[in-house]
Amino acid sequence: PIEPSTYLMNVTIGGVERAIGQLEVEPRGNTSASTLVAPASLNDSDSSLTSQSIQSASTERIDVARGDLAIVRIDESGLETALTPENVAGGPDANGIEISMNQLEVRPNQEQQSFLATPENGATVVPDFENDVVFVVWDTSDLPIEGASEDYEVTVTLQGDHSDFVEEDTITARTRVTLVRPTVSMTASNETIYPWDAPTVNVTGESTLAPGSVVELRARAPGQPFLKLVPMTVSENRTIRTNLTFAPEDRGLVFPMWVRDYRDNTETTMRLLESDASLRFVDQETDGTFVTISEVNLSVGGFIRVETADEEVLGTSAYLPPGEHENVIVEFDRRQLTDTELLAIAHADRDGDQNFSSQMDLPYRTNGSVNGSLVADDAMVRLEPDAKTPTPTSTPTTDEPTSTATASTATPYPVVERTPIEPAVAGTNTGIPFSPGLVVIALVVTGFLARRR
Repeated sequence: PIEPSTYLMNVTIGGVERAIGQLEVEPRGNTSASTLVAPASLNDSDSSLTSQSIQSASTERIDVARGDLAIVRIDESGLETALTPENVAGGPDANGIEISMNQLEVRPNQEQQSFLATPENGATVVPDFENDVVFVVWDTSDLPIEGASEDYEVTVTLQGDHSDFVEEDTITARTRVTLVRPTVSMTASNETIYPWDAPTVNVTGESTLAPGSVVELRARAPGQPFLKLVPMTVSENRTIRTNLTFAPEDRGLVFPMWVRDYRDNTETTMRLLESDASLRFVDQETDGTFVTISEVNLSVGGFIRVETADEEVLGTSAYLPPGEHENVIVEFDRRQLTDTELLAIAHADRDGDQNFSSQMDLPYRTNGSVNGSLVADDAMVRLEPDAKTPTPTSTPTTDEPTSTATASTATPYPVVERTPIEPAVAGTNTGIPFSPGLVVIALVVTGFLARRR
């Protein structure tokens, strides 16, 4: 090989110099490699692969879903004369250039698997020498994968025995490819569409497929043609999204919806409910605290509300699940004391909380239309004979005053407080002297007592 330098060139004919020039040999640039991914449909094109078509369809990332195309971009200058796109399997016919994909994890009792970039292994080499780029387009459909992913490394090797650039085998570029399972997930914003909602649904999901891949969303009622066949394109951040609008005649259908080829992981059941309700309210006798609605049928569940002809609300039933019901009791908030005609109205549980709200839970209407008539029925409700309100009985009164004895709390005898007299001391003449009259009385009493004895 010629060493990188500037060389003088001339053209001599018959010993006569006819032209001169200059040759500049640049050093071979560094080789690098990177991994991109492209949809498998890129290989389905009738036209041959070009650098432009590859770059427009590719996204730079190392994760490649099995079946998609792993694109290896090799930036290299100086290989133009040596590289043969039809043969990069090494050896003299390939000028010592070998491009291969090698399994990184070697499992017990197994050998490392390597695949040369040949058409038999699903590889196509597309050079773009003007821009010093070589693309290797690799169909990963036949590459082995164990578990959720498999790691590979793509290497560009110059073999010393067959290359003019190196004296020994040299890896000039390498890049990693992580092979993953192709997956698609799907979520519907509202699997149940109620009669009062617009028949639309937002479908979103994620996929490991290459950006630009197209998957098909399907919806089909049993025994009927497909309701929807909608293509969805995987975005650069590997998401899918679409908006569906169903026809009015699809109301009442229950059907599966899924992504083709990924039904096990994406199937969901759609329910397009229709507004359908009926009730039967017959004449009856009650005690004025409740009424009984004989038959009720609510397609989406709800309540029965009873009111007077003046639209005065008397009571609301407990929540009734979707389906048929018999002998539904509606208790009144206050007792009805007169015979009157009452109206029972079916209300839908629009907010789904199973608690009645006059603002949210509006009445059912015929044909499911906002312009339809109320689903209602009236009945004459009479009080039972023994439930008539009794005439109040007056309590007799008397003008005679009621006397109340008052217990006396006065002391029966007056109490006179005296200063106690000090006792006389024995052997003294102190004390109170007895008067002569008192002495005479004492003697008379003594004599009287003596005669009685």
